[in-house]
Amino acid sequence: MDNLSTSAVEERLFMNNLSAMEFINWKGLQLVEGIQNLMSGREEHLFAWSRYGDPAKLFLIYFPVLFSLSNKWGIRLLWMGVMGEWLNLCLKWMLHGDRPYWYAIELAVMCNDDSFPVPHVRQYPMTCETGAGNPSGHAMITGAVWCILVIVTLKKLSHHVWSNSTNCPNVIYFILWSTFAVCYVLVCMSRLSLGAHFPHQILGGAICGFALLFGLLRFSLSHIGVVSYIKASAVLFGLAYIEYMAIQCLGYDPDWSVTKAIEFCNNQEWVHLNTAPLHTLARLCGALLGLGLGLYARDSMQGDYYQKKHHHPHYPCDVRIVSAVLSAVLYHYAEKIYIPMDPIKLFYIAAFVKHTIIPILVVAVVPRVASFLASRVPLSLFSKKAKR
Repeated sequence: MDNLSTSAVEERLFMNNLSAMEFINWKGLQLVEGIQNLMSGREEHLFAWSRYGDPAKLFLIYFPVLFSLSNKWGIRLLWMGVMGEWLNLCLKWMLHGDRPYWYAIELAVMCNDDSFPVPHVRQYPMTCETGAGNPSGHAMITGAVWCILVIVTLKKLSHHVWSNSTNCPNVIYFILWSTFAVCYVLVCMSRLSLGAHFPHQILGGAICGFALLFGLLRFSLSHIGVVSYIKASAVLFGLAYIEYMAIQCLGYDPDWSVTKAIEFCNNQEWVHLNTAPLHTLARLCGALLGLGLGLYARDSMQGDYYQKKHHHPHYPCDVRIVSAVLSAVLYHYAEKIYIPMDPIKLFYIAAFVKHTIIPILVVAVVPRVASFLASRVPLSLFSKKAKR
């Protein structure tokens, strides 16, 4: 029998009493299949952008490096990541969104009919994420984080390069924001090409992320004390855990997406438990707690002078550069730390401890080590050697 036309298929979907959401998902599957066919043989170039835009990079590289260069914006960046991850986690539990790679298989089984051309979604080693799909964390968190990086870059250029003029030249604004837009679109395209998200999940994530960014930019976050950090971390964990238990009490499984991933992933080695909801919760609560403890430890070690500076010690430029390099090295080795996934509870606890320790090291330890190294090997020494 010849395949039905697209309009006939659409009519058949409605005749089978599929909901509007299922129809939107089916149209999304068509787009995912089209992108996968278009990028066939070249998909690795696009998949790399999913790695660059991984929200975990915020905690392990963007925050350590930016905090070393600007305490104020580093703190703001981490708050953006923590609140973005937390809101994304809670929305995923509430919205219960499927991912294309398992939904395509379920739809094919439900519509077991050769005359019904269900789009085929290919799976790759990066495809099988275990959290729910709606909204997209990459679109929600990475877009907002990269926005902050662009804003900081423009402010630093205005202050240090074009300090005699009011602002950077318009061409600099255009280049940076255009680069951001292109990179952000590539991240979103990579999520579709992987079969990890539907288009409406990407759009929803972008809207939520930028709305949260504009809200957080209105608040000053540099004067918060350690007690407030501890309370905030506890409240975020408590509220998320209450939602988790409420879902269970209503008779639903909050870890349903993990079960789906294990069931429908073509290769069990591709299942990424570090994308599970509870791992995300451990990561964000640990990072926020670690930032507060790190600021408190730094101020305690440096005395009343820096406490009056409200977490803004004015380190020399060479110390900041060395701090940024050390933070990048710290990230490199922290990324290589292997955490066994069995037993699963120990895996979540270890993730919490890991993401608590890294901010403490970045905030309290790295600047002191950088100050020591800079005093022993001044950067001016390298510049003199370069001139020779």
